Amino acid sequence: MLLGGLAAALETPQPAQALCTPPYGPGSADSCNIRVSCLLDELPERRAVAKIRAPSIAGMVAGSGVLVNNGYGIEGAPYLLTAAHLLDYDGNGDVTEAEANNFAIQAEFAFGLEADCGGGSVAEPYVVQGATVLSEDEGFDLVLLQLDIASADLIAHADPYFVGWNLDDDPLPLHVHTIHHPCCDTKMISGGESPMDFNGYTALGGLTCGGLQDGSSGAPLFDTATGNLIGLFSGILTDGAPAAGGNLCAGESASLVFGPFSDFAFPYLGAQTAVPPFDPGP
Repeated sequence: MLLGGLAAALETPQPAQALCTPPYGPGSADSCNIRVSCLLDELPERRAVAKIRAPSIAGMVAGSGVLVNNGYGIEGAPYLLTAAHLLDYDGNGDVTEAEANNFAIQAEFAFGLEADCGGGSVAEPYVVQGATVLSEDEGFDLVLLQLDIASADLIAHADPYFVGWNLDDDPLPLHVHTIHHPCCDTKMISGGESPMDFNGYTALGGLTCGGLQDGSSGAPLFDTATGNLIGLFSGILTDGAPAAGGNLCAGESASLVFGPFSDFAFPYLGAQTAVPPFDPGP
C-alpha cells in the first residue's frame, strides 16, 4: 500500500478539500479513515489534537490543530498550532489582519471528540471559543494561536496533552503519522513512510494507512518513534490541479505537503531548540 517517491514536478501547495458526506460531523468522513480508538497502543499525542470550525465566505471552514508545549507547563499559555490558510475568510490566498481577527474571535476548538472503534459511541467534546493570533508564517502555512482559556481550566476540563518538539532532529524519520478530524468527524489517524524535504516543506508520496480530507488541514505530523511534532498538514499536490472534489485514501497516488515546525513562533516558544511534551494527566 505504500506509495514511494514524489511527483516529478511539485506545485504550490493548495488546501486539501476532499468531499465529505453532509452534514459535517461524526460519520461524515470517508470509510478509509481510521479512528484513533482502533489502535492497540495508546498515543498520548492524540489528546493534543483539536477539531477547528470557523465562519468563511463559503459558510464554514474546518480544520485540525495541535497543542504545543511552550516550555512552561501549567504556568504557560495554551498554545495551538494550525494551518494559516484556515484564517483566509474569502479564500483568495491572502490572510488580512481583519480576517485573522475575525477567525480569532469566532473559531471553535473542540477537544476529546473521539468515538469507539466501531463509531457507535461518541464522546462529548470540550469546546473553547476564541483565540489570539500570535505569529504567522503564510509561506509555510503555519499559525500559532493562544486559546482564550487558562491552561489550568483547559487541563481541568479537557484532559489535554501538549506535544514536544526538537528543531535539531535530522534526518527526517522513517515512519510518521498524523492525527486529525476529517470532515469534522471524530479523531482519526493516518500513517506514512519516508518523508522528504522539498523546498523547505516536509513531503510524503502518499499514505500507508488512513486518509486525509477537508478538515484535516492543520493536522500535526509526528515522528512515530518519538512522538515529536515535525510539521502541520498544508495541502495535496498533483501534476495538474489541487486534489479537490475527491477523497484521498491510502493507496491513491498523491503528493502531500506539511509546513515544517520551525522557529517562526519565536519568542512565544522561547529560544529553545527542543522541548519535551507536557502531560498534566494523572
